[in-house]
Amino acid sequence: MYVLLNTLLIVTILLFASQYAFGLTCYSCADCGDPFDVTSASNITVNGTNLYCKKTQGASIIDRNITDICEPFTVGGNGVQCCQTDFCNGVTHIFSSNSLIFIFLIGSISKFI
Repeated sequence: MYVLLNTLLIVTILLFASQYAFGLTCYSCADCGDPFDVTSASNITVNGTNLYCKKTQGASIIDRNITDICEPFTVGGNGVQCCQTDFCNGVTHIFSSNSLIFIFLIGSISKFI
C-alpha cells in the first residue's frame, strides 16, 4: 500500500516538475475561430514558471496566446480560459491539468483510507 502511495506521489511531482524543465508551448493567433486550423497559428515556447496558455473568447473573436498572469472567467459563454500543458489552448473547452491530476490523486488515495 505504501509503495503505491509513494509511487503516485513521485509521479505527480514529476508531472508538475516536467512542465518547468521543458517549457510550455502554446498556440498564438488572433481572430482564429473555434475550432481553428492549427496550421494557421504560430507556436510559442517559453521556459519558466507560472506560465499559462490562454484562450480569450469574445462575442465574435477568439484569440490564443501565452501569458504569465491569467484570471479565468466566463460570462455567457465568453471569457478567458487558462491551462498549463503544451498546446492546451487549441481545444474548444480547457480543463486545468493540475486539477485533473489532483482529482486522480485524491481518488487513488481514497481507496486506501
